[in-house]
Amino acid sequence: MSVRTLLIVSVACVTFGQTYTISTIAAGAQPINIPGTAAALSPGDIATDAAGNLFLVNRNTILRLDASTGILTLIAGNGSTGASGDGGPAAGAQLYSPAGLALDSAGDLYIADAGNNRIRKVTGGVITTVLANGLSNPQAIALDPAGNLFIADTGNQRICKFAGGVLVTVAGNGTTGFGGDSGPAISASLNSPYGLAIDSSGNLYIADTENQRIRKVTNGVITTIAGNGTPGFSGDGGPATSAQFATPLGLAVDPTGSLYVADRDNSRVRKVANGVITTAASSAQPVSVALDAVDNLYVSGASSGQIGKVTNGVIATVAGGGTPSGLSAPSGVAVDSAGNLYVTDPVNNAVWKISGGSIASLASASAQWNHPSAVAVDSAGNVYIADSGNSRIRKATAEVITTVAGNGTNGFSGDGGPATSAQLNGPLGIAVDSAGNLYIADSNNYRVRKVAGGIITTVAGSGTPGLSCNGGPATAANLYEPFGVAVDSTGNLYISDFLDGCVRKVSNGVITTPVAGNLLQGYGGDNGPATSSGLFGPAGIALDSAGNLFIADSDNQRIRKVSGGVITTIAGNGTQGFSGDGGPAFNAQLNTPSGVAVDSSGNVYVADIGNNRIRLLTPAASPSINVGGIVNSATTRLGVAAGSIASVYGNFLVNSSSTASGLPLPTRLGGVTLLAGIGLSAPLFAVVPHQVNFQIPWELAGQSEVQLSTMVDGQISTAQTLLLAPFAPGIFSTNGQGSGQGAVLDTSYHLVDSSNPASAGSTVVQIYCTGLGGVTNQPPSGSAPANDQLSETTATPIVTVGGVPAQVLFSGLAPGTVGEYQVNVLVPAGSPKSSAVPVVIAFGDSVLPNGSHIGGVVSNTVTIAVQ
Repeated sequence: MSVRTLLIVSVACVTFGQTYTISTIAAGAQPINIPGTAAALSPGDIATDAAGNLFLVNRNTILRLDASTGILTLIAGNGSTGASGDGGPAAGAQLYSPAGLALDSAGDLYIADAGNNRIRKVTGGVITTVLANGLSNPQAIALDPAGNLFIADTGNQRICKFAGGVLVTVAGNGTTGFGGDSGPAISASLNSPYGLAIDSSGNLYIADTENQRIRKVTNGVITTIAGNGTPGFSGDGGPATSAQFATPLGLAVDPTGSLYVADRDNSRVRKVANGVITTAASSAQPVSVALDAVDNLYVSGASSGQIGKVTNGVIATVAGGGTPSGLSAPSGVAVDSAGNLYVTDPVNNAVWKISGGSIASLASASAQWNHPSAVAVDSAGNVYIADSGNSRIRKATAEVITTVAGNGTNGFSGDGGPATSAQLNGPLGIAVDSAGNLYIADSNNYRVRKVAGGIITTVAGSGTPGLSCNGGPATAANLYEPFGVAVDSTGNLYISDFLDGCVRKVSNGVITTPVAGNLLQGYGGDNGPATSSGLFGPAGIALDSAGNLFIADSDNQRIRKVSGGVITTIAGNGTQGFSGDGGPAFNAQLNTPSGVAVDSSGNVYVADIGNNRIRLLTPAASPSINVGGIVNSATTRLGVAAGSIASVYGNFLVNSSSTASGLPLPTRLGGVTLLAGIGLSAPLFAVVPHQVNFQIPWELAGQSEVQLSTMVDGQISTAQTLLLAPFAPGIFSTNGQGSGQGAVLDTSYHLVDSSNPASAGSTVVQIYCTGLGGVTNQPPSGSAPANDQLSETTATPIVTVGGVPAQVLFSGLAPGTVGEYQVNVLVPAGSPKSSAVPVVIAFGDSVLPNGSHIGGVVSNTVTIAVQ
């Protein structure tokens, strides 16, 4: 292997794909400044103040229902996920899955910001954090008569008291289970405490949810006052301790000591008074209860989307139940040939059509959707909806809704017969091919079904969850929650296997090894083989006309693209939240993206479920340099030195590759020029569609930064900052990633690897690198050093082999090359012996633990073999 071959391998193997600009084209409207009964809500916890105003959690916001006007207003949260805003207006702050609420006598609002593991406080419209450490998923809070704050620290299986800036445990020993009744509360075991209440005497009540019990703490002693620990429904009219609950959640206690329990899965509010339990009201899956100053009882129903007031056992709606006016947690997205967009909205039980910037319901309320999860459009414009909660696939033609698969009963049956007679079980994904055949991700049946000519069959999945049968019949393979499906132009079927962390392909009835995802449920592998990449909860998938695969990598908060077998991230920086509109999509924040679609122009649509938005990814149409996209070619890290080799990533508006044919290097190649500052063009090695390899001009020596822009056929990009340093050492490696086997040769120009190890104390090796700074006899930028004289570095680097300093015999520019340095060293006698001994180059001076010196500016680490 020649030195030149090693250099080409090192600088040319990293590629970046098409870049995109992100924007929002549809977003959910906040249900504020409207009557409560006109609002479409997804209510959580509720609380009241002394004036009778009702406060409620609605997704990532806190709303207030005015007691006198019945109008909803926004108190806290801008609707997006995050933790920002402290010290500013509460309405502009970010929250993350807020749970419990409590109000003190002064009207200050406390919020259990569960996803952020903190307690926030709103005073006079300003939000602050009052407790940020020591909590895990706090789900409920309550205040005692003295104003002390009690917190259900649900993830830590304990109840805490926060007073005087000190957090102490008052119940729960931190282990999951049940035990400890009649003993010290701090020694008891709890199991997911989700509700709290405190009476006027300071007694503490705990909804010990997974234990199906209500516990009480009095003077530090814990007892069970309701629930026998067995989930179910029984016991009304008898002793509360003999009754059954089914997921008790919210609690409220009145001045007489009567306790109200939101018994969610029994769809009841239970009342415990004098040790006897009764049903106070029936409500669809209540999650929270509250009492106002005159003891009116309010109930928050998650599944009904309503908050009701209980009078004589009858519930009247005071908020929620209105007609949805915008998106709420959109999960699926599809686009037709005319550019109309279709969106499923499982929270609002709606399917939306977005056309010309306007949003409208696809069908009348009589359609009665039940958590529609996915949508697809055929070539004739028919719209298919996975009506997941109804376990049906429905078809909308000219707003007429029909069922095309599923009989509405959860289960598995019907293969080989009419699709409308078959059972489905929570279908999550849907696709239609060019022939009009329908593919269904029958998720809870662990299968993919196909409807052709009205007949349903299974085309993938054995019905057993798991991962198996790569290369065998698709119907014998195990799938684990198939989520998304897509079909290419030749009829190949792609399946996102959510819990296996991969995308699989079915071709001619045979299922392949994953085409994306390494089955490890994580993140990694960008710009490498898709089969080696990490995916975490791949959800919706889509294919464009060229066969590129787009994946909503939901738990990685990214959109990934597979093109030519190589995977890249095209949107999302990996941090859950909302940001980035108007800028590069890969810098933006997403919040659990679920659905993805692509139109004929290459625009990508994303159902950004947690942000209640549809995001649009538009292919970059002008030259651009990625933020942070200028790196040392050897290390792929920021920071370069004058004279060295660098790579810049972006969109250079070229469709083919160009390589410099000789020396000196050109400053314009394939129509691309790099401008470094004013009036200085960089020498170019190679140009590919999204990467340019170039030399940092020697003229930039002594500067700390310069603005780098690209000019393509007269169009100039926005400049990005090129960071410069006197030294930025980087050793080339054979994998092009700056790690593993180094580009290190012996004096016979053979690679020093396990097949040709160096001998400690006797072998001289040549380390090929860049970024070693100034040299004597400096050649012009873009040119190699003169043949009749050496160009040696003005500062001698420190080289260690296995942590042992090596004798440097030569350090300078490699003959016949541009920007490439060569450091010749004697492998030290004390070097470790192995097939992967680390090699490092450094400048400066610091002391190693063994007493030797190494530089403060340190290269990447590569390896060689030493015997």
